[in-house]
Amino acid sequence: MATQAYDAIIATITVAADATSVTKAMVKSTTWREGTSGAWLSTDCTLTAGKVYQFRTPLSGMDSGTTAILPNIKAAVTVDWDTSATPITTVGDYFMYRYAFNCPSLTSLGVPDTSGLTSVGDYFMHSYARVCSSLTSLGVPDTSGFTSVGYYFMYYYARDCNALASLILPPSTGWFSNNNINWNVASGRLGILKGVTPNAAAKAAWDLLTVEGKTLYTNYIQSTDNVIIDGGEPEPEEYTLEAAKGTYTLSGANVNLTVQRNYKLEASAGSYSLTGKDVSISVKRNYTLTANAGIYSVSGKNADLILQRNYVLACSAGNYLITGTDATLTVQRNYSLACEAGAYTLTGTDADLVLLRNYILACEAGSYVLTGNPLTINKSLILTLGNGAYSVLGHDVKLLFERVLSLGVGSYALSGKDVGFAKSLILSIDTGDYVLTGMDAYFIAGTTTTPSCRIYVIKAENRVYVIPAENRVYEIAPENRTYKIKC
Repeated sequence: MATQAYDAIIATITVAADATSVTKAMVKSTTWREGTSGAWLSTDCTLTAGKVYQFRTPLSGMDSGTTAILPNIKAAVTVDWDTSATPITTVGDYFMYRYAFNCPSLTSLGVPDTSGLTSVGDYFMHSYARVCSSLTSLGVPDTSGFTSVGYYFMYYYARDCNALASLILPPSTGWFSNNNINWNVASGRLGILKGVTPNAAAKAAWDLLTVEGKTLYTNYIQSTDNVIIDGGEPEPEEYTLEAAKGTYTLSGANVNLTVQRNYKLEASAGSYSLTGKDVSISVKRNYTLTANAGIYSVSGKNADLILQRNYVLACSAGNYLITGTDATLTVQRNYSLACEAGAYTLTGTDADLVLLRNYILACEAGSYVLTGNPLTINKSLILTLGNGAYSVLGHDVKLLFERVLSLGVGSYALSGKDVGFAKSLILSIDTGDYVLTGMDAYFIAGTTTTPSCRIYVIKAENRVYVIPAENRVYEIAPENRTYKIKC
């Protein structure tokens, strides 16, 4: 039965709870109100999240203006006739022309029941939802009573609706039965877009338009599988088993869970018991078995976890003991063995530290004994020792050109043959007691002016002692070769 049409349209706008507020200026004689009752206003309308608004537009105000009547806000919109207006059976040009044009925030948009119209003028619903890029659901007008239409009938109706998932189809195919109308649905919606019908009879009628040369096919609904019943009924392959909170027992013969096309078994919190023979879960195409909080028992044979590519054994803080045959750590491509805080025991043969290129042996404070062949300190190399006592054994120690021996606070014994201080060499000694043994030490002077480094300063009472150029040999008597510097 046809629905009576009237000469005014009312859109009910339900704004999303997370929408951003917008202000919309009224166009095409539109008025508005908050809620579904009260006086109509012609001022600018500020829409805010979570509220409901209505926009009323008389057909006499619908013209060729390109500004949308609806606001660009995240909202769901239903559209119907104003039953308090004058009844009509025909509409003129520009009926709902660009009604929601360039409203990319809208999420769903309906249409008025036009089954009571018999003829429509030019530009009927032209660009109705054009550039509504977030729109997922869009209604299609009922043309069952149409006997004539004007030029540009429903041109660009759904152009650039790139998120469109469903077209809400009327019970009858009407004008579309014998007229192939292009709504400019994006080609990328092929296989995604569904045509939603109210009942089985309507589906059967619209199924006939999924072949080439028909309206649904032209608008990328090209399979009867994509024409569904009752506003969003899922495809047969996508059933969901939902269980409320409680205790369940599944009994019977062997239970085989076959995952074919994205099925989900969802169970709420509770205790579950699965009985039968061994359960084999085969993952063939990246399927996931998701279980909510609860207690589950999986019985069967041993489960083997096979690690094949780049697996990591991670250990939390604690004590670990590794037993077995000798452990050989082979470093091939910069691998690292990372251990958390704790105590570890590593068994095997002796561990050799091989220093190949510019390695440094760093020793913390303590006592060390270095034995072996003579130690040669080459150019620009520094042996750094922390606080403590050290013994250097072996042959004579020679300090070559531009070498520095740095010693920390402590007591040191330097033994060997004569120590020759060559030009520009400095022996740095920190505060402490030192014994210098050997033959006479000679300070060899050149012909240049005495540098500042050759001034020996004893603090307090002007104790500056300068070795003049003409007398630069200072002899330490054999009977008094110990010089004590006190802190």
